[in-house]
Amino acid sequence: MSSNLTINNNQSIGAVIGETTSHDLEFIVDVDQNEIRPVEVGEYVGISYGNNRYAIGLVTEITRVNNEIISSFANSPSSVSRMNELSMYPGSQRIVASVSVQGILNENGQLIRPRYPPAPGAEVIRDPTEILDVVFAGGGVKVGNLVANPEVEVSLDINKLISRHFSVLAVTGAGKSYTVSVILDEIMKNMPFASIVILDPHQDYFYLRENTEYGNKVQIFTPSGDGNSSRIKFKISNFDNTKIMDIIGLRENASRQRSFLSNVLTEMRNANENWDLSDVREEINTQLNNPEISAQTKSLGYSVLNYLNWVVGEDFLDALVETPLTSPNEPCLTKKGQMTIIGTGLLDNRAKGFLVEEVLKKIFTGAVNYRRGTNPENALEGPILVILEEAHQFIPGFNEKSSCRGIIKQIAGEGRKFGVGLGIISQRPGKVDENVLSQCNTQITLKITNPKDQNAIGSASESITQDLLNDLPGLNTGEAIINGSAITSPAFVKIRQLDLTPGGDDIDIESEWVTPNENEDVVTSSVDPEPDYEGMV
Repeated sequence: MSSNLTINNNQSIGAVIGETTSHDLEFIVDVDQNEIRPVEVGEYVGISYGNNRYAIGLVTEITRVNNEIISSFANSPSSVSRMNELSMYPGSQRIVASVSVQGILNENGQLIRPRYPPAPGAEVIRDPTEILDVVFAGGGVKVGNLVANPEVEVSLDINKLISRHFSVLAVTGAGKSYTVSVILDEIMKNMPFASIVILDPHQDYFYLRENTEYGNKVQIFTPSGDGNSSRIKFKISNFDNTKIMDIIGLRENASRQRSFLSNVLTEMRNANENWDLSDVREEINTQLNNPEISAQTKSLGYSVLNYLNWVVGEDFLDALVETPLTSPNEPCLTKKGQMTIIGTGLLDNRAKGFLVEEVLKKIFTGAVNYRRGTNPENALEGPILVILEEAHQFIPGFNEKSSCRGIIKQIAGEGRKFGVGLGIISQRPGKVDENVLSQCNTQITLKITNPKDQNAIGSASESITQDLLNDLPGLNTGEAIINGSAITSPAFVKIRQLDLTPGGDDIDIESEWVTPNENEDVVTSSVDPEPDYEGMV
């Protein structure tokens, strides 16, 4: 592909001024052109390198000054009208835009950083669409269009997006789950043999089952199997004694209680391979009813029983059956062409962690088996994408305890070799394990206002500049800055529309409080009218 693409010279917007480098420059904006259509932060412009060769650059900052309005005017309220008059003369204004040079297209259509700066006075054009179309059409996942160059469609490289992991980060309500849904929609519609697993604590993605274009390719699991979901099950006897103690919340320093329960579990394993926690309770009660046990043993038994009676994560533990990794004829965790959504229901954080840990261990082991050609009955059928929603719950920073941290870090570090891609989704990047976040080579960042979260994003990514970080608080809903390995150049992107109404939306509180539900009687007053005391006399 030739780098000498035909450029419309009538789109001239200004000229390079001052000192230039191969990566940064400033240009003075044509004020008349700016009145017709203002230059925007996040807009791509073309910078002339002569001989009809143009580099593209990203506008990172714009300053505007009127030299006729001097600061002393501000000391006199009567000068306000004079200031207004002066502002009406475009010729007195000076607009300067700062630009980060991204590169020049070479003969192979690759964007190459120039090794020398443009000349001062070089022409700057807007809407270098011919170049941008090539730069941003590099993948199979169409996520939206450039915000300031809306005629340019933005696609992400699917191989780099999945194999090198990605993150979608934003404050609540900015559109992160919506953005993930767009990516999933692109994959499901265009890649019929894709395999996806979504760990979905708040059921934000359950609505995807309603998409008739996916057919019956969406499998939903929950711990209880409520509604239209299947129950996810793990056979409890496959866990070792220590893991079962952790699941029920028995403290690590409760050595005597742990020893008591370990003996009970060992006895049950020896007697029967099919049992669950209800059987453990029954066995402990049987021992407590034995008049020959000591008072100390009885006290330990009651203490352990108290833990067992408050287990929250029991729904996904089963005596007989375990949900298979793959299966041709029954609900399974993964399958070619299947999107699996796993809701964690009302499990507490500890139980959620254990559920996620077991799912991911099963997937990663299956991926290793698939790549190595071993243990085919416990092997995946191909590459897989794992989406981890509310990631700060499962891989918290600051070394907070999490049972699933180890397997998530292993997938982040080794998943690429075995075809396991990871998508980290969170509204609090500052609370996500920085080692895992830094393994996400593509960052899709929507509105972020918290300085700690911005710093976490900056620390995790080598390709996001301070200028881009400064722009995060000003993004509108549905706008994202995308940078990293899956996109050729950083971009301000308006995420495309979905055909379905996504989950994760805010509840319309006003409507809920004002409008009654169907078939619900409207109560106009909850207070009885005051009695007619006079009539009672």
